[in-house]
Amino acid sequence: DIIGMDCCIMANVETCLILTPFCDYSVLSEDFESGLGWYYTDWMKMLEKNPGMPTPLLGKKIVDGVISSNDDDFLNGDSATMIMVNEKLVPEVFNKWKDFAYDHSDELLGVNYSKLHKARGKGLFTDLILSWLSDLSDVTLADFYLSDMMSIIESVGDRGNSDDDLKAALKDCVSYFGHTSDTNELTGLAVSLPYGDPEYYEALADVYAKCGFDREYVEWLENFVDAEGTDSYNDYSEFEESWGGWSDYEEGWKECSNASSSEEKEPDDWTYDYEEDIWYLVEDGILYLYDDVEDLLCYYDEDEDEVYYYDEDLEDWFLCE
Repeated sequence: DIIGMDCCIMANVETCLILTPFCDYSVLSEDFESGLGWYYTDWMKMLEKNPGMPTPLLGKKIVDGVISSNDDDFLNGDSATMIMVNEKLVPEVFNKWKDFAYDHSDELLGVNYSKLHKARGKGLFTDLILSWLSDLSDVTLADFYLSDMMSIIESVGDRGNSDDDLKAALKDCVSYFGHTSDTNELTGLAVSLPYGDPEYYEALADVYAKCGFDREYVEWLENFVDAEGTDSYNDYSEFEESWGGWSDYEEGWKECSNASSSEEKEPDDWTYDYEEDIWYLVEDGILYLYDDVEDLLCYYDEDEDEVYYYDEDLEDWFLCE
């Protein structure tokens, strides 16, 4: 159901693509994780109580636990971001990314669209200690360069259908996203671009070839090794100021009120509606709603124009009065 990685810098489209045959959802971090790692207590208790719970709700609980634990722990917490990806939709994202990348090849090669992110590792208290001593942490990378997909699209600009197609594919693919309350410009999913780094490219090319990535794309990536704009980093300040999370991208998200319309494409699994703060699923023409705050599962009977709720103790559906 879910493959989750309690480790740093795993949320990239290539890793998600490799996971596609093996799970329905992945839960990953685009950035470094703090020393807290995942917060297991709440979601494990919930899963123990209800092993048959909807998979998206479990993933949401995992994401929320990571974010809240970092926000609440002043000494050991740090900036954090987590994403839950609908794996069935990743191949479409990757195909749309390639269309976008080929269309904007000159622009991508003209400016370095990656961002430098420092390994924080242990949180505020340990960071202070390590500022006086040598770095005793187990973090193997002092820094890392991330190429965030959505910020690349927004920075390159709206210049063709491939931009909108990739945005739409990304929005569909992101089942849930969370980040700490600090300013965090990462949007959840990165792409690997080897700007000015021949060793990085050789490593990517070897792995991609073994994983069955098409040769055209692997050869195209080599252009980044000697890209003209390798040393001139893009200024993301305008995007960072405007980025307010995936809830800002409401166009294209399905509304609960019309999710059962025959004109709507029925989703393959539970989807989170950010405006209504509720999960929904359309299955066999029936609209199911789940309120994870109240732990209430309902369905709407269109023929009778009635809403029914599920009673776990009685294991049956009852009419909402």
